[in-house]
Amino acid sequence: MKNKTSLLKHKLKNKNYSLIIWVLVLSIFNNLRIIICLKSYLLLK
Repeated sequence: MKNKTSLLKHKLKNKNYSLIIWVLVLSIFNNLRIIICLKSYLLLK
């Protein structure tokens, strides 16, 4: 029983980490897009 719960916790932890990494990657991409948009806007001005 104890083994199962620890395994479950481990899986949840891993899921959490992957979620955090995913969020980070998405936010970085968003920032890049915003920066590129701003640059092109400034260039067009």
